[in-house]
Amino acid sequence: MKSTRYWQTPNISILDHSEAKLPDEETVYAEVNPRSITEALQSLGIPVNSCGMSSTPSSIIYSYRLCDLRHWSKLQKAIEPLSARLNKNIIFTSSEIGDFALAISREKRSWVNLKSCLLAKTDFTDDCTLSDFARAGKQSDMTAILGYGQKPLIIDIADAPHILAGGVSGSGKSTLLHTMLCSLMFNATPATLGMIMIDVKKVELSQYRNVKFLERPIITDAVEATMALEQICQVMEQRYEDILNGKPITKRILIVIDELTDAIMIGGDMFKRHLTRISQMGRGCGLHLLCCTQNPLAKVCDTLIRSNFNARIGLSVKEPNTARVVGVVGCDRLQGKGDALWQSNDHTKLPERFQVAWTSADDIKAITEYWSSNACIKEVAEDVA
Repeated sequence: MKSTRYWQTPNISILDHSEAKLPDEETVYAEVNPRSITEALQSLGIPVNSCGMSSTPSSIIYSYRLCDLRHWSKLQKAIEPLSARLNKNIIFTSSEIGDFALAISREKRSWVNLKSCLLAKTDFTDDCTLSDFARAGKQSDMTAILGYGQKPLIIDIADAPHILAGGVSGSGKSTLLHTMLCSLMFNATPATLGMIMIDVKKVELSQYRNVKFLERPIITDAVEATMALEQICQVMEQRYEDILNGKPITKRILIVIDELTDAIMIGGDMFKRHLTRISQMGRGCGLHLLCCTQNPLAKVCDTLIRSNFNARIGLSVKEPNTARVVGVVGCDRLQGKGDALWQSNDHTKLPERFQVAWTSADDIKAITEYWSSNACIKEVAEDVA
């Protein structure tokens, strides 16, 4: 009798039962009359036709079609005078049914959690795993949940391939990071995904110190972080040699850096040099970056670094200049507490507004304890002929 051991992803049932609900059709109501918006745009020289409304947890989405596509260039400049005219906080965003949409913040927001996003489709139950959810969406082991917009916002980090998230304290950055990491741990296994975590502030990532995804202990020292990035560059070179020799890459590695600005300021030019090289070459050999900062400074997160982070998540920031550093226009108009904009690596598309899914301390504990124990290892007996 021979036994085989393999990794088993957890069931959704280990997540906390919360009262958080997804927005239903009854929440789609007009906080602003669509006709008022049409008339205001008309007065600004942009004739449009309304395509309908939809609801997100944080905003009402008004979709429109341009009567003349030559007016597209005027739209971005029209947001501020339109906001002043209607006395509302308006963000220019994408639409599934029109040429563009205007997201107007709701006076009363709905809250969503990780579990409600997972169960948003009626054919999924507590007995399912996120792997089932990912396969249904034809995504990879690097499927992560961000939150809920007009539907659950699920991304494939492998396609991103690097993500930069920025927002001030209280914007929901920490919640976003936990939601992404926990959803990844519902979908991938240590056989297909490894993680390297850098947390120079020694605050956010300590809860993951024992999970079996870690390639090495969590790094909290800036000097050690610089050395780790140098070693990752060496791994990257070896992986490219393996690819040239016909050896497939079977395991992706996600490098998670919390408080990127602080890490660069402490680590200096060498840290920045290694980070830039990984962001330029990592995708081709299965290395991906997930970096967060609550203090996005242009002189620290310079153009060379930002240009290699194709996908961005913008949370609430104080000034338009800071929003430009994050790379998502409209961040300065967000409400905070998880109100966010997702800009995919396809920059021909407008950002998508969403509410970050809440992951409670109990949920984080349940997931990390699962992946720290032997419950994640399943042993199957096989007959040997």
